[in-house]
Amino acid sequence: MPYVEKGEVILIGATTHNPFFSIVAPLLSRSLVFELRPLSKENIEKILLRAISDKEQGLGNYKIKIDEDALKFLAEISDGDARRALNALEWGFDDKAR
Repeated sequence: MPYVEKGEVILIGATTHNPFFSIVAPLLSRSLVFELRPLSKENIEKILLRAISDKEQGLGNYKIKIDEDALKFLAEISDGDARRALNALEWGFDDKAR
C-alpha cells in the first residue's frame, strides 16, 4: 500500500464486476474509479456522421453517402461502443470506389 500512496505504482484495471465488491477497501479508498457506460444509438449515429464528414481526421475527403437505415443498423449492432461502429464503417468503406 505505501507504494500506491506515494504514487510509485499506478494501477490501471478493467473489470465487468462491481469494483466496490471486488477490490479490497484500502486499495479502493486510494483509487479513482470510472464507470464506462454504453453510448446511446443517437450518439453513435452522430459520431458516424461526424466521421463521414470530417475532412481532417475522418472520411470527409470522399463523397460518401450513407443510407439512414444503414446508419441506424451500424448504431444498433455496435452495442453502444463507438469504436465498434467506426470499425464497421471503415470496413464498409472502399477508398478505391470514389
